[in-house]
Amino acid sequence: MDTLAKVFGATMVFFFVLSMYVSHLYFDAEYRYEMCSARNNDLLLRVDQLETSISNIKSDYLSLSSEYNSLEYEYYDLQDRYNRLRAVVSQYGEEINYVYDWLSKNGRLSDKQFSEEVSGCVSYKVINYPCVLFRRGYHYIPDPVDKAKPVSQFISDRGGDCEDYAFYAAALFRTASSNGYLLRVAKPGLGRFFLTSRWYYPGEVPLEINVVDVNVMCGDTSLDSNVAHCIVSVLGADGKTYYIEPQTGEITLPLLDPQYYAPGVVFVMGDDLRSFYRAVEEVEK
Repeated sequence: MDTLAKVFGATMVFFFVLSMYVSHLYFDAEYRYEMCSARNNDLLLRVDQLETSISNIKSDYLSLSSEYNSLEYEYYDLQDRYNRLRAVVSQYGEEINYVYDWLSKNGRLSDKQFSEEVSGCVSYKVINYPCVLFRRGYHYIPDPVDKAKPVSQFISDRGGDCEDYAFYAAALFRTASSNGYLLRVAKPGLGRFFLTSRWYYPGEVPLEINVVDVNVMCGDTSLDSNVAHCIVSVLGADGKTYYIEPQTGEITLPLLDPQYYAPGVVFVMGDDLRSFYRAVEEVEK
């Protein structure tokens, strides 16, 4: 009996320990299952997030690709425009170099030319410009091509059209100024302006100018926008600007005066009137 009781007791202890061990395994397995489920859910969430990110990246890529293609087209378009503008600038650079070379050769008279031009028209270091025109026999010569002559050709031809006169007068005035001469021109007044001891302009009186700066200016007349005319503007030592008609040596209206000239001024930059640089300005009313 004692032996049976011991066997039974040992059996009960064994089954109790076994049940406890099985229970422990169950709870451990359940805990591991819950942990795996949570981890799986977290992984699924991260997968969803990654899929969303991938979708956004694909969308951004397509957008950036489209933008890149557009920018690439604009780049090639700008590059083409740059090359064309560069060619134009290069062309104008050559033209500007030609212009400055032309002006440097025609901006002043040589000492010999100056002496011959003013001969008989100088009194006490004052040059009578209308006298120069009269004595030298200069006259208007139409130019169908409308291309400015070199000053030396104007002198040998004994004349030219309006821009030829203007360049000649500007060269003469600059040379006179650099040699210490004053310039005498005619302005409206009650009197006579004598070209020589015999010939004179009626209703004109002398005006003497101490020349500081000279510019050739051309503009369209208000009477006919297709007709241009050139004059010479002279800055005097008195700070005043005088506008001189180079064909007669008389004071005239400025190019912006609405009584005769249309709004706008063309500053002569070369010997081809078709390539003048135009700077339009409104006349103040």
